Amino acid sequence: MKLGHDERGSFIIMRPELEAHRVVANVPYLSMGDIFAGYSDSKQPTECDWGEDVGDEVVE
Repeated sequence: MKLGHDERGSFIIMRPELEAHRVVANVPYLSMGDIFAGYSDSKQPTECDWGEDVGDEVVE
């Protein structure tokens, strides 16, 4: 994941870790406002209990 900023605002770039899985394409810029335009659900985020740690998780 890479964070960036340009004249349109802040953005995040996410891509597959393995270079063999990456595909270069002309992907349009979408802001969070564009992505969630028309969303009207009133659900609020809540915490989720995933159970006990089982590996090398970092829990802060």
